[in-house]
Amino acid sequence: MRDYINVRLSYETKYFIESIQFQLQESLQSTISESEIPLIEKNIKSFINHEFKEYDPKTIDAISITTILKISSSSIIEGAFKYSSNFSLDEWKKIEHEMNTFKIDRNIEVGSLTPKLYLERDVITGLNQYQKNFMKESMVRVVRLSYVIGIVVFAYYKYIFEIES
Repeated sequence: MRDYINVRLSYETKYFIESIQFQLQESLQSTISESEIPLIEKNIKSFINHEFKEYDPKTIDAISITTILKISSSSIIEGAFKYSSNFSLDEWKKIEHEMNTFKIDRNIEVGSLTPKLYLERDVITGLNQYQKNFMKESMVRVVRLSYVIGIVVFAYYKYIFEIES
C-alpha cells in the first residue's frame, strides 16, 4: 500500500535525486529495448484476463495497456531506503558528516523542492523511525523528515555513483 506525502526537500537532496534519476533512467532505457515493451504489455494483459475473469469480457477487451517505465523521486527514495535499511547508527553518523561536507554546484536547476511523493507505507514508517533514531542527545524534537530523506538519498547517491568514503 502507498500513501502520498509532501515534504519540502533541500536543494542538495533534490540535486542528489535528480542525478540518480538521470543515471538510472539512462540505464533503464539502455537495458529494456523497445521490442520488449510489447512483451511486458502482453504479460500485463494476460494477468488482467486471468485475474479478473468475473469482469464483463467487453470491459476487459477494451482495456488498453500503455507501459511507461520511469524512475521517479518516489522510487529513488524507496530504493535509497531499501539499500540503506541495515546501516548502523555509526554508519549513519559517518554518512551525515560526509553529506554535510559534500560540495555541489548550486547553479543547476533541480525543479520543485516540494515534490508530491507516493511512497510505500513501510518506507514512510521506516523514515519516521529514522527521525527518532537520528536524534542527538541534546535534541528535544525529532529530526525533520526532509533531513532524514536527505541523508538516506545521499547514501544511495554514493552507492549509485560509487563514491568511496
